[in-house]
Amino acid sequence: MEECQTVWEMKKDDLLMKERLTKLAILDTLLAKNQPLTEAEEVVKNKLLALKWDDIATASHLFQRIIVGIHQTVDTALKELIRRDQEELIRRDQEQPQYPPQPG
Repeated sequence: MEECQTVWEMKKDDLLMKERLTKLAILDTLLAKNQPLTEAEEVVKNKLLALKWDDIATASHLFQRIIVGIHQTVDTALKELIRRDQEELIRRDQEQPQYPPQPG
């Protein structure tokens, strides 16, 4: 059952990608036209541009969330490294110095 669901998810993703590519091809064709667009073509072009703009805004939002997550991870890692360094310095300060024997 799980395999069927995985195959279905892959098929669904594939269909969504094909739909996006088809819309992009239509938009590309409309934008490349040399003569003025018909009213219907203008409507389609504007709708496809709006969809692309939404895709860009969504991607931008996701990118910002990823950057914030990376920043938080790096910040946490740096704080941990600083904490370890401070512990090491404290430990070294508390140890008695070991001097090598002096010839004499």
